[in-house]
Amino acid sequence: MEKISKVKDLEGFNQITIETNEGKFDISYCGNQDLYMGLYSKNHNRGEKKEFNITKEDFYIFDAFDKFFNNVKNHANEEKQMSFDDIKPFKNNEIIWYSDDNEQNNASKLSIKQSDDKNSYKLTFYNGTMNGSDIVTYFVRICNSGSRYKGYNYYFMKLYQDLLAYNYDLHQIHFEEYLFKKQPQRSLVRR
Repeated sequence: MEKISKVKDLEGFNQITIETNEGKFDISYCGNQDLYMGLYSKNHNRGEKKEFNITKEDFYIFDAFDKFFNNVKNHANEEKQMSFDDIKPFKNNEIIWYSDDNEQNNASKLSIKQSDDKNSYKLTFYNGTMNGSDIVTYFVRICNSGSRYKGYNYYFMKLYQDLLAYNYDLHQIHFEEYLFKKQPQRSLVRR
């Protein structure tokens, strides 16, 4: 089950925590005016990954990621037709974002992939190091100025704002959630 919570950090900026069956990850806007997505982990082995699934179990969260994914995909397709030389984060039906705070081969990485049935998204965080240090982190920095992915940061900020607007306490079940929860279960007993 997905759950979302929001708190203000010490500087007064909102931090969003999304909890899934696999654990928790954070999306936070910081004082340097950049967005960060990732998770805190005691595990510091370089090259490891953490995966999270966003399903229709909470349709508002799923819908925010669905709009985000399609916006990035459409932007990439429009740029393809205009043949810009900028690095595009969307390839092979997957968003891949290398953290803007380090060189691509050392940076932490976020992969967002839509399932074949389009009922879920898999977010995979690959750890990397921060620029100029040996600190291993799962956090991916999305720069609002000077990113290697020019123009795509807007969609991450829109996702953040959409999730920030969500009030989990006032949540009412959405028809899509009901259908998702009522998917037929396989039974070993014939009826």
